[in-house]
Amino acid sequence: MNDDTLNVDLKMGTTSASFSFRLSHLDARARLLCGIGLIVQVVLIPPDESMLLLALLIVLFIIAGRPPLARLAFGLVAIVWMLVLTVLLHAFTTSGHILWTVPVVGWMMTIEGLQNGALLAGRLSAIVLLGVTLSLSVSALEAIRAMDVLLSPLARMRIPVGTFSLLIGMTLRFVPSLYEEALTLRKALRARGWDPGKGIIARVRAWIPLFIPLLANALRRADDLAETLVLRGYDPHAVRTSHGMTAWSFVDSLALALTLSPLALWITQISIG
Repeated sequence: MNDDTLNVDLKMGTTSASFSFRLSHLDARARLLCGIGLIVQVVLIPPDESMLLLALLIVLFIIAGRPPLARLAFGLVAIVWMLVLTVLLHAFTTSGHILWTVPVVGWMMTIEGLQNGALLAGRLSAIVLLGVTLSLSVSALEAIRAMDVLLSPLARMRIPVGTFSLLIGMTLRFVPSLYEEALTLRKALRARGWDPGKGIIARVRAWIPLFIPLLANALRRADDLAETLVLRGYDPHAVRTSHGMTAWSFVDSLALALTLSPLALWITQISIG
C-alpha cells in the first residue's frame, strides 16, 4: 500500500460539462446504457471482426466523452501490475509453440499464451477506460434518475426501486466525503509523528489508527442521515417526479443501436455458422 495513494484527487460521482460536451447531448439513460453496453460486450465478444467494430466504438465513446488524459492514465497505472501479471500467467501456463524457456527453472513461454494474455489485458484496459469516461460523463444525480427510470418496470414486481436508487445515490455522495475525511485524518496523524513504516504488515498496522475513526465518522454520518430522513417524513413508497430529466430522442436510440451493433454482428455470425 503506497502512502501517497490518497494524494490523488479522485472523486467519484463528479462530472464536468467541458469533459463530456458531446456525450452530454445524449440523455443520461442513453449514456448509462451505452457505457454499460460497451463494457458488457468487452467481456463477451471474442476476437474477430465484431471486436474490431467494438474497439472502434470504444475509441469513439472515449473521444466523445473527452475525459482528461490524466484521469485515463491514472486508471491504467493503477492496474499495471494486474496487466503484467495477467500476461505473464497466460504466457507461462498456456500450452503451444514455445517462444522462450527460462533458464534453470525451465518455465516455457508460448506464443499462444502471450496472445491470450495480451487479449485479456486489453479487455481489462478497455473496461477501465470506459469506466473512467462513463463516471465523468454521468453525474451522480443523473445516474440516480436514470436508474430509477430504467428499473421502474421492476416496481410492478414489488421490488423497491426507489429505495435502491436512493441507496446508490447516498453511496456516491458519501465517497467524496469519506475521501476528504481520510485526507484530514492522515494529515492529523502525520502532524503527530505518524510513520507508516516499511513492509506490508507494518503498513497495515500503521493504517489502523486511520481506519477506525474513519469508520466511526461514517457510521455517525449514516445515523444522522437516517434521522434526517425520518424527521422530514421520507416515504420510500411514495411516487416521485424528477426535474431536469430530458426526453428520449432519436439520437439516443441511434447511439444505443450503434453501441449494440458489435453484439448483433457476433450473434449473426454465430447463427450463420
